[in-house]
Formats: sequence, C-alpha cells, structure tokens
Amino acid sequence: MKGTALILMFFTLMMLGACGDDSIDYREKILGTWELKNVGDLQIHYRNRPFVLKNAQLTFESNGNLQTKLNSSKNADTWITEQASWSMPREGQALSIKSEKGPFNDVLEIFFTDERTFNIILNDLEYIFVKIK
Repeated sequence: MKGTALILMFFTLMMLGACGDDSIDYREKILGTWELKNVGDLQIHYRNRPFVLKNAQLTFESNGNLQTKLNSSKNADTWITEQASWSMPREGQALSIKSEKGPFNDVLEIFFTDERTFNIILNDLEYIFVKIK
C-alpha cells in the first residue's frame, strides 16, 4: 500500500510539473545590447548615407526604451544615436519600434535563431544581430 501511494504521489507531482507554462518570453531574451553581424551583405544597400553599418548596435531596455548606434560615415570615431521605444509580444515574431523624433515607426518581423542571435526582416532585407552585452 505504501509503495502504491508513493508511486501515485510521484505521478501526480510529475503531471503538475508538466502542466506548467514553459513558453519562452522573448521580451526578456531581447534585453541587452546587440550588434549587426551581416554588414557585408547590407552595406551595399546603404550607399551615400551619413552612417555606415559597421559596428551598428541596438540596445533594448526593460522599460521599453531602445537606443540605436551607427558609426558616422565621415568620422568612424563618432556615433550617431537615436532614441525610440519598443514593444513585442511574449512570443516574439513582431517587433514594434516607434520614435517621435527619429525615422522609426515600424512593425518588423523578428525571429530568434538561438539565445544570442535574432534576425529582423525589413524591406525584404534580413538583418542578423548577435548579443554582445
């Protein structure tokens, strides 16, 4: 009888553990600083701009703030920064970026390939970002 009760209790605990919500909250995964990695594929589409894509960074903060950083095409030691806000559903898939002053007012397709990499699709181009902080 004791063995049966122990097995029944173990089975019940296993079932309760299996019912938990194990889905990933991508709003937490995106927090931090990310750097653009496929610059060589994209820079050709950004000729004659005041910036270059080399070392381009996105920093997502938990309060919904987003900072973008691009190197100036005139002086590689100078950063061009823009502030915006971001939001995303728990499941990821769509990243909303809005800015009152800057050029951002987009809903972008986003997907995470692993813990440290995500891809954004914008104007039929794929941007690959890797987490650096």
